Amino acid sequence: MRKQLLKWVALGLVLMGGIALLAYAARSPLEEVSAAPPDEGIICTYGPTFTLTTTDGYIGTPDDNVVYMW
Repeated sequence: MRKQLLKWVALGLVLMGGIALLAYAARSPLEEVSAAPPDEGIICTYGPTFTLTTTDGYIGTPDDNVVYMW
């Protein structure tokens, strides 16, 4: 008798788990939001052409050195 009761309890738990998974899968997806592009720095451009401008100057490194770049 006890073995049969445990079988029904296990079956009920499996069914409840399946219903929970279906409810989770059926919920509406969240809206994807992308970050605004930065005002300066590396910005990805899509397409075959782009404009590249360069200048010489100095950059600071993480170890507090300054390096000339051209």
